[in-house]
Amino acid sequence: MRRRIVLTTVLAALVAIGLFGVPALLSAYLVARRHARRLARPLERLSATARELGDGDFGIRACRAGIAEIDSVGEFLDSTGERLDDLLRHEAGTVTVTVRDAGDVLAVDIAGEGEGIRAGADVFDRRSPGARGTGIGLALARPLAEAAGGRLRLTRPVSRSCLLLRSCRISVRG
Repeated sequence: MRRRIVLTTVLAALVAIGLFGVPALLSAYLVARRHARRLARPLERLSATARELGDGDFGIRACRAGIAEIDSVGEFLDSTGERLDDLLRHEAGTVTVTVRDAGDVLAVDIAGEGEGIRAGADVFDRRSPGARGTGIGLALARPLAEAAGGRLRLTRPVSRSCLLLRSCRISVRG
């Protein structure tokens, strides 16, 4: 009799697990799969944008994903593409782009072989004297970089070569 009660109780527990546990696990699996797809698609699009940018399509723009961390990287790619496009239009000679890990930031060094910048010139000042073009490119680029948590600065101001460092702080909220 006692053995029968134990078997009945165990069987009832197994049925309860089957009725409630399996659907709960299946629901959790489906929700996780949906969230993974929600993250994977924007990351795949961002990866494709980075690949296009790396292949020389500086007019490519990243789609907004609605996920702050992905969007900040997309804004960085957009800004970098715009700067490179600008640089290639106005720079003479070879342009070298180097991406490097600078601790907790991603740094992009852009070097050109143009005329250089004369000593004392503020290239980040809108329409600085002696500037070619409209004079607003770098004046707008710096606040945009800072708004995205990065910075834009001139590291070698004089000579035939000019080097700009653009860094992007990518933070992950956890």
